[in-house]
This record gives sequence, C-alpha cells and structure tokens, in this order.
Amino acid sequence: MPGRPVAWLALFLAGNLATLLLIHAGRLVGYQHYPPLPRLLHDSSPLLLGVFGVQALAVLWGVARARRNVAELLRRYRGSALLLVAAGFVLTSATLSRDPASYFGELAFASFVQLIQLGNILLLAGSLNDGWLAAAGRFFDRCLGRPGVAVVEPEGPDRWAWPLAGAFTLFAASLAFFVYQRHPHVPDEVVYLFHARYFAAGKLAMPLPPVPDAFSVDLMTYQATRWFSPVPPGWPAILALGARLGLPWLVNPILGGINILLAYALLRELYPRRTARLATVLLAVSPWHLFMAMNFMTHTATLTCALAAALAVARLRRDPRLRWALLGGFFLGVVGLIRPLDGLTVALLLGVWSLGARGKRFRFGPSAALTVATAFTAALVFPYNRALTGSARVFPLMQYTDAAYGAGTNALGFGPNRGLGWPGVDPFPGHGPIDVAVNANFNLFQTNVELLGWATGSLLLLLLWLGSGRLRRSDWMMLSVIVLV
Repeated sequence: MPGRPVAWLALFLAGNLATLLLIHAGRLVGYQHYPPLPRLLHDSSPLLLGVFGVQALAVLWGVARARRNVAELLRRYRGSALLLVAAGFVLTSATLSRDPASYFGELAFASFVQLIQLGNILLLAGSLNDGWLAAAGRFFDRCLGRPGVAVVEPEGPDRWAWPLAGAFTLFAASLAFFVYQRHPHVPDEVVYLFHARYFAAGKLAMPLPPVPDAFSVDLMTYQATRWFSPVPPGWPAILALGARLGLPWLVNPILGGINILLAYALLRELYPRRTARLATVLLAVSPWHLFMAMNFMTHTATLTCALAAALAVARLRRDPRLRWALLGGFFLGVVGLIRPLDGLTVALLLGVWSLGARGKRFRFGPSAALTVATAFTAALVFPYNRALTGSARVFPLMQYTDAAYGAGTNALGFGPNRGLGWPGVDPFPGHGPIDVAVNANFNLFQTNVELLGWATGSLLLLLLWLGSGRLRRSDWMMLSVIVLV
C-alpha cells in the first residue's frame, strides 16, 4: 500500500482528534451525538472540518490505489458474514435521536467516520516494510507467546499478568487522585461513600441530624429518628474497608488491578497463553475499565466478583471439588448483594455452565453446591432489609423509589408508570417493547464507543470474529459474560 508510516500515523491521530472534538456530549444526562449535517457544517470549527476532510480524501485516494489488497482481505469472508459485519459496524456507530431524519443522517456520517479511520489504519499497516514487521512479530511472539499454539494450559497469574495489573492499579490510582480528586462526582457516588462511612463505624443507619434539610441528598431515606442510604449493601460494605483506612478512593483502583489478574487466570482456563495475554492487554487499556476503576461506582467490584465466580466455576468444571463450588457461590452471592439483577443473570449463566462438572457420587452435585452457596450468601440481604424496612422482602431502594417517584417506578416488567422520567436516557414514558429496543441500541452504542475507545469502533474485531464462524462453546460463554456484565 502507498505512503509512509509516519505520515499515515500523524493523519490518523489528527483526524481522530478532530472528529472527537466535533461531537456534542452536552452537560445533562444523555448520550453523545454528532450535530445534524447542516449544523455540523455551519457551527463547527473550519479547522476541525478541514483536518477530517484532508484525512478522508487521503484515505480514499490510498484505498483506491490499494484496492486489490483490500479486495483480497474481503474475500476471506462469505457474503452473508460481510453483511453481518457491515450491519453491526453501521448500527452501533451512533445512537438514536427523536427525529428519524437526524438519526439516519448521523448514522451515515458516524459510519463514514469509522470507515475512514479503519481505512487509515489499513493504509498505515500496509505501509510498514517487511523488516519492521518481522522485528515487531518477533517482539510480540516473545511477549505474548508463539502464534498457532492451541494448547490450553490452565495456570494462575504469571510474570506477565502481575506487572500489567500493578501498572493498571498505579495509573487508575493516579487518575483517581489527580483527576477525580478523590471526590465523588454524581449523587450515586455520594451515597455510596456515606453508606461506606457509617458501615465502617459499625452502624446500619445514622441518627437523624438536627436540621435534616441541611443534609438533603438524593438517594437517602429520612425517617423520624434516622437516615440511611437505600442502595444495596454489597458495594458500600466493600468500600467501607477503604473508608476505615481513610482511603476509599483507592478501593476501585485496587479492584481494577485484581480484575486484570482474574481475567488472565480465567482466560488461561479456556484459551492458549497468547490469546489470554492479548485479551488481558485489551482489558488493561480499556477506557471503560479505567474510568470505572477511578471512581466510586459499583461496576468495578461487580466485575471483580463476577470474574472470581467464573474462574471458580471454570476450575469446578475440571476439578469438581466442593471448595470451588462454595467459592463460586460466595462470589455470585456477593454480585447479588452489589447489583441484584446482575447477580441473577450471572448466576443463571454460570449455573448452566457448571453443569459440565461431574461429581464422583452425584452428577449434579457440583451445580447443587454452587446453587446453595449462592443462595446462602445472597440471602444475607434479607435480615438487612428487615432492619431497615421492617420486612425481609421489601428492599430499601424499592421503598425509596416508590415514595420519591411513585409506586412501581423501579419495579420489573412493563407498564406506563415504569421509569424515573429522565428524558435524556428514557425518551418514552413508561416501559414497553420499544424501550427494550432503545436500551439495547444505547448499550451497544456505548459499548462500541467506550469499551476500547477505538476510532474504528470497539466492536469491530468482535464483529469480524462473529463473522468468521469459528466460535466454540467456551467462546459463546465468554461472549455472554461480556454482554451481561
């Protein structure tokens, strides 16, 4: 392919920066959008439009000259597979808008942006000389392991995973300290920190302050003699360990590093070393994982416990001992104590996967032990509920949302009263089938944007993998874990 590597790299970085600056994210709760094309051309900086225009023209020229190489790449996929990849590539490039014309216009422009960035990457790769590629290949072989080795050798974290996890924790902690300033930024984080602090003091609730209005905080329940956070207790209990030491901001960075170790150990149960190492690198550089590891939200701890449970079940499948079932059930129960619905979905998924384990005396013994351990751990929420609401079956959060937003607004199922009325992320009143489609679109779009932060879309390699038709049962299991968690 024509061109010099440095020129293509500079053009890619400049074009990526320009298109990022063209996006309007807004200051309220909502999703990012490119402006409608007329407003984009009229209101955007001529410099940004010019940079992207130069990149687009250069890439189109380069791809036209290298069309034989591009055609050779495309011939590796069947026509139906290419249609699947193309549909996923386009439909995840932008999220919905109220005006259909604006949505389809943005979908076309965003897809064109991703396509230009992809073409730029291909031209950059094609401009590298054989000597450099050979040297790079030898380097990656030393770091990741030899290609083509399909042997799965289960093992724990090694000299590859530990430094990567340490570097991730250090970087996430630096961001939490210098950028996030060790301070909660959204109401959810505020109540998690409150919750963790009074848990660390050995209390289930706090005495009502003399002037409750001076301490008015969203997601807090105020009663005659006490006030408390209604959110599930799992994450505040973990965060309380950091609050007890005066370092709550350091909990998620540490858990993020632990996620690197757990992900590597889990992948080594299923894939060769090279695949496990490459996937772990992608997790370590994921903007989503990094951002969630520097804040006070629940997601990083949820992932930690889900990975620990999946690793225990993977060990259970090849070594059906009681300890793996109990350990997996404990962590599944903790996921339920952090985020109940996530706990339910992950428990169902791993429960089915655990059926592959075979005990010596009872075929379903490992799965039964896993189920009992999960139920026992998750049931710890019932005495907690009783202490705060007076009923083991009434969750504090449901009691709070019923009082603050109306009965049934946070309940499962469909109905006109469902939802908290946030138009930025819930455009239709209530919850019905159309909301399912909207939420699926939102989630896929955000995954495409945030998971890896690639200008070509984070789902590109996944789409190509799905289109290849070479997935094993373990591949589908890992894909399900990614989607659900």
